[in-house]
Amino acid sequence: MVGLAKPSSDTCTGCSSDTGGASPSAVAQTAGLQHAKRLLDTTILPIAEIALASGFGSLRRFNAVFADATVAGRTRSGDYAGRR
Repeated sequence: MVGLAKPSSDTCTGCSSDTGGASPSAVAQTAGLQHAKRLLDTTILPIAEIALASGFGSLRRFNAVFADATVAGRTRSGDYAGRR
């Protein structure tokens, strides 16, 4: 049987992606939202199940993070800014 090779530090210098200074929790939330969006687009699962499958502890937390990301995205892109 072939043993598993351990990568050297030189091998892994390009392995980590740049998170742009985001905190680990922000990166995890973004990954969770991306996973949730994929599930929303491709399944008929109830939203509560999608929230849990995406790593959110509750539907309430998922809703809060989703709402914050949606409003922040619209504000940054200019779609939401200035609307009443």
